[in-house]
Amino acid sequence: MDFKKTILWAVFSMSGLMLYNNWQVHEGKPSMFGGNSPNPAAVSDKAPANKVDVPAPIQNPSISTPNQAPAVIAGAIETSEKFVLQNDVLILEISANGANIIDAKLPKQLTAEQKPVELFQYAPNHKYFARSGLIALGNADLPNHNSTFKLVQAGKDGSGKPFIVLASERNGVKLEKTFILSPGSYVVDV
Repeated sequence: MDFKKTILWAVFSMSGLMLYNNWQVHEGKPSMFGGNSPNPAAVSDKAPANKVDVPAPIQNPSISTPNQAPAVIAGAIETSEKFVLQNDVLILEISANGANIIDAKLPKQLTAEQKPVELFQYAPNHKYFARSGLIALGNADLPNHNSTFKLVQAGKDGSGKPFIVLASERNGVKLEKTFILSPGSYVVDV
């Protein structure tokens, strides 16, 4: 009977040791058993001098003209204009294609590589993003989650909350999306 207890204690001890070792490796410390140690990237504690907490366009490779109906093509999100909206705890990247949130990062929550935790990501091998829009009955051609949106207004409201207003119009129907972030909050009001 004592032999079974000894084996059980050995199994629990080894499990605890391996769990502690993996936790240390996850936190960026070297493994107790040798092997490859992680090489965390150097991160400066200084905030960039040009850091702005109001939306700003990132790029503008191709946007349809107002008279032209936006075409739904593969890769439209990758090539559309993007806007950044951020507060002290959340950074959002919003695509002009559908006004979809295609990137969301938590700048105060860092991974083992000292990079901000990513909630949403739109990459060729990983597409996780947030969409919203209108659903048309029948064959009505209305603005939806694939329409091209234009920046109407951006900045901070009277209470200091950063916001961005994007709009798309098709066949006399205007869809306007307003994204608002509150300081210190992870909630995105749409």
